[in-house]
Amino acid sequence: MTEYTAPPGIGTAQIDPNSGQLATSECPTVRTEYFIEGTQPVETCSLHGGNGSRVAGWDTAAEDVSRMPPPGAPQVDGNPRPDGQAQTDPKKKGIFGKIKQIFR
Repeated sequence: MTEYTAPPGIGTAQIDPNSGQLATSECPTVRTEYFIEGTQPVETCSLHGGNGSRVAGWDTAAEDVSRMPPPGAPQVDGNPRPDGQAQTDPKKKGIFGKIKQIFR
């Protein structure tokens, strides 16, 4: 029997068939399952001693502190108007304003 080689974009994970979660060293039965990259389970088997979680082998990037405003800085709208004017909502006329406009 030949070894199966997964195509690009397909990943493997060792799964406990009872829980469907990532197998731990305490799991009595382990099975290799194939997943589309990024869809594999991320939690370890809760039935056999795994109560932590793991994010499918991804490294988490450190938060970019240089882009964060200093504490106490005013919040700035991220979408300024292209013409540089402040964004104002047009004032809507109430029922009396509409009736008044009819008789002008």
